[in-house]
Amino acid sequence: MTIILGMVGKIEQAPERWFREGLTMIRRNGTQLLQLINQILDLSKLDAGIMPVHLIQGDVVAYLRLLTGSFASYAEAEGKTLYFDPAMKQLMMDFDEQKLKDVVSNLLSNAIKFTPLGGTICLRLVEAPNQQIMIMVEDNGYGIADEKLPHIFDRFYQGDDPVTRRAEGTGIGLALTHELVRLMGGTIQVESQLGKGSIFTVVLSIHASAPLRENQAKIIPSITTPKTRKLETNREEDPELPLLLIVEDNENVVQYLKICLEEQYRVSIARNGQLGIDQALEQIPDLIISDVMMPERDGFDLCKTLKSDMRTSHIPIILLTARADMNSRIEGLEGGADAYLTKPFHEQELEVSLRKALDLRKRLREYYGGKMPLVSESTTSPFAKEDVLSGPSKRLSNRITKKKPSRSRKLLRQCI
Repeated sequence: MTIILGMVGKIEQAPERWFREGLTMIRRNGTQLLQLINQILDLSKLDAGIMPVHLIQGDVVAYLRLLTGSFASYAEAEGKTLYFDPAMKQLMMDFDEQKLKDVVSNLLSNAIKFTPLGGTICLRLVEAPNQQIMIMVEDNGYGIADEKLPHIFDRFYQGDDPVTRRAEGTGIGLALTHELVRLMGGTIQVESQLGKGSIFTVVLSIHASAPLRENQAKIIPSITTPKTRKLETNREEDPELPLLLIVEDNENVVQYLKICLEEQYRVSIARNGQLGIDQALEQIPDLIISDVMMPERDGFDLCKTLKSDMRTSHIPIILLTARADMNSRIEGLEGGADAYLTKPFHEQELEVSLRKALDLRKRLREYYGGKMPLVSESTTSPFAKEDVLSGPSKRLSNRITKKKPSRSRKLLRQCI
C-alpha cells in the first residue's frame, strides 16, 4: 500500500514524469495485493465449507514440470537455481489444477524467497506406497527453528526469527496451503534445520476416475510470479549531497524510496541487515533508513549494533516497518532509533523525518564547536591516538570533560 499510494501521489504531482514508471509499479503491487485478498477470500470459503473440488484427469508430471518452469526466471532473477526432479516420466491421475497450482506455487515462492543468493530449490516427485504420490519442495535456505515448526501452518503466524523473516509476510500463505491440501484429501509435512534448509512434502492419493481432459494443453498453468524492474537513471550524483544508506531487502520498496529521495541524497543500498552494518561501518553515511524485518540481521539488531559503535553511534537511524504495535515501537526506540515509521507511510512524512534528524545533528555539531573528528585511523580503537581531538577542539573537549566528565563527553561523542 505504501508504494501504491506513494506512486499515485507522484503521478498527481508530475504526471508527465511519473505516469509510465508509476503505473508499472502500481500494477505490480496491486497484483500482489489482489493475490493477498484472494487468499483471504479462499480461507473464508474454506471456513464456510463452500469451496468445491473440481477434478480432472491428466498427466500430473507434465503439469508440475510446466509449473516449475514458470518459476525459473523468477529464481534466476533472484540469483538462485530451481530444478524439477520427477521419479517417473508420466503419471495420469485426478487432481484439481487450480488448487494444486496454488499449493505448489506458494511452496516454490517461499522456497525461493527464503533461500540465500546462490542457493538451490528442487521440486521432486516420488511415488509412495499405497497408491500415493509425494510432491516435495526442497531448499538449502535459512531453515526454520524447531520451536517454530509446530506453528507454521497456523493462520497469521509469523516467525519472529530475524534469519527467516522478511518482507512483512502475512502468515496466510502456508495456512491456506495446508487447508487446500486437506480439501484435496492429502497431507502436508515439513522437515527443517536452521541454517540448512527445509523440505515440504505434500502427499496425495492416486486415483484416475475423473473425466479425461481431451486437450492436455488446456491444463498448462498460468501464474504470476513477482517481478521487479530496476529503475534506469542517468543522473549524476552531487557529491555535496548527504549520503543516505537504505537497508531493505524488498526491491519494490527500494525502488520507491530511491524515487522519493534520490534528488535530496546520495543513495547507497544494502540488501540485508548484515550488509547494512558492514556498509555503514565502511561508508559512515549521514543517515540510515532500515527495514525491521530482514534476513541475516534485523533492523533492531542493526540499530543496536551501530548505536553501540563509536564510529557510527552519531548517525540518525529511521526504522520502517508494518509492525505498528507498541512493543515493537518501544524496542526500536530503546535500541537507539531516532524515528519509527509504520507502513504505509506518506512520502512527506519520511522526508520531514530525515530532514529533522539531519538538522538536529547539524545544530549539535554547531553547538559543540563545529566539526570534531572522533574516529582515529585505527578501526579497533577509535580513541587510541592523542591527536584524535586537537587544537581548539581538544581544548573545548577538555573544558566540557572537566565540568561534566561523563554526560557531556558522551553527548559530544554521540551527537557530533
